[in-house]
Amino acid sequence: MNHTIKLCLAVAGALAFSACGPGAQIGGDKQGAAEALYAAGAPAASSTNATAQPINITLTGDTTVSCRYGGTAELKDFSLNVDTSAGAQEGATFSLVYNKCGAVHSSAGVAVFDGTFTVNQAVVANSSGASLKQSFKGKVTVGGAFSDFLDADVTESVDATKLTATSGAVDVSLVGTIADDSGTFTYNEAVNVTADNLTVKVTASKQ
Repeated sequence: MNHTIKLCLAVAGALAFSACGPGAQIGGDKQGAAEALYAAGAPAASSTNATAQPINITLTGDTTVSCRYGGTAELKDFSLNVDTSAGAQEGATFSLVYNKCGAVHSSAGVAVFDGTFTVNQAVVANSSGASLKQSFKGKVTVGGAFSDFLDADVTESVDATKLTATSGAVDVSLVGTIADDSGTFTYNEAVNVTADNLTVKVTASKQ
């Protein structure tokens, strides 16, 4: 035990802070929860052709995709629906099932998702192109380097071309709630996230 503590302190340096232990937790409160949701949503991009003009939903049946850092995500139980409200061109509903899906990297290591979200998607036209409006509902575990969870009942709107970004800033709009081990966070706002980044909660190491 003492060796583990010393190693954590050595990594943290003079600050004597570390995310070492059995598993890190998502940090940053609302910001971190938004980052985790954005990362979790990346496999859902497989339902769309973001390079088409206009952007369209191409998923017609069950499909399995590889996650960036290993594992898979399955899009299943697909149904197509048309919604003309708020400029939506077309929509889809499906289950997004994570199977040890390594979705995002962090300073603690890779966050691995397991569980299922029910996803409702709609392509929404706007003056600058199109955005994808996605509603996530359900609870998934966040493992790998983490010991946490995401419990979501939230709608995310994001530029369709940014769905699978691997670097840089991404603007997302969130309405609803996301909970993780740090608490439950309510959104009705725009949030700027950095692709392939997940904030880690920093806790003081015990000596």
